[in-house]
Amino acid sequence: MLNKAAKYGDDKDLFYYFADVYNKQKNYDKGIESAQKGLALETGADDAKAKFYFQLALAQAGKGQTAEACASFKSAMFGPFAEPSKVQSTNLKCK
Repeated sequence: MLNKAAKYGDDKDLFYYFADVYNKQKNYDKGIESAQKGLALETGADDAKAKFYFQLALAQAGKGQTAEACASFKSAMFGPFAEPSKVQSTNLKCK
């Protein structure tokens, strides 16, 4: 369904859902790519960007890029992503 929706053009939310699916499939390279594309399209404030940073951080953590993941989780600490980001940061032993 996401691939069908992608035929109509680039949409930031579409990239968020792609990142989510790729991360669940453990396809972290595509997860990072999708999250970065969505982040580039997001023009809102930090709280609007949080969902992209969260998916980016999950993919980075999955690839073993702990320092990058910690930085991304820090950027994701807004709204509904604040608590899960704190938990993930604790699990990764971020400073």
